[in-house]
Amino acid sequence: VSASPQRNIVVSKGDQICAAITCYQDEWASEASWAAACKAPVRAAADILHAEAPAVQLHSPWGRCFRTKGRAVQPQDAESFQFHCKLSEASLEAALRHSGHSCVYVTPKTWDRSPYQGYAVLWLPGSKAEVSRASMQLSDTLGLVRSRTKLGIRLRQTAFAAAFALLRPNDEPPSPVRADLVYKVAPIPQGASAASLAQWAKDISWQVRPLKPLGPQAWLLGAEAPPPPGWHAWNGQVVLVTKVGARQTPQPVVRAGKYLPSPQTRRQRPMAQ
Repeated sequence: VSASPQRNIVVSKGDQICAAITCYQDEWASEASWAAACKAPVRAAADILHAEAPAVQLHSPWGRCFRTKGRAVQPQDAESFQFHCKLSEASLEAALRHSGHSCVYVTPKTWDRSPYQGYAVLWLPGSKAEVSRASMQLSDTLGLVRSRTKLGIRLRQTAFAAAFALLRPNDEPPSPVRADLVYKVAPIPQGASAASLAQWAKDISWQVRPLKPLGPQAWLLGAEAPPPPGWHAWNGQVVLVTKVGARQTPQPVVRAGKYLPSPQTRRQRPMAQ
């Protein structure tokens, strides 16, 4: 049966975006308040955000998880918790401005869980108090960002270069290229640096961002587009560029119940005498 195009219905997605909400035990006022927050993480985070920015409302929360040192644990053993929710685009920047300043970190994402475009993070050394003080030197920050090992300041992409020059004047600014695609490049000259890798990519007309070395003769890099077609070489040696995809976890096959023979098998079975 063919479907009639006149029956197609287009439903608007609305103005809601996906946001990850994260809290850490070491930033909470006391062990008792942290234990209470772990029993009701959505309510605890929502109350804090609403007190700071009344226009911010968290909708349809899902995916609550509790972790310690990166591993999933029970709520009573957690050093951090996170959940996802929906935020209206109108209240997004109000939520971001309070991210990290009141124990609740807000991270916008697209619906396929990739980074939300238009923002950049300026990572800084030091404690949270030091990073917070550094953010006061900038005119329009959008809250703090925390990973497992470092802290940073969220900015609009257009303001990143000036902020980096102000707060990290002695460092080389990172490449503005987004790492939408990830590739492994090997073999390359032993000990090649990120700068030499970026120059090689520029010579073949490919904009990349070096991510990390994978041994003495391989690098992982990010790019917004695939490399130019054809073979590529470095100092006369062919270099293989291999796309690195997301790790796929095979789903277990669950079988239950009794095996039912097919109708044909049942017809061939001899009748009992």
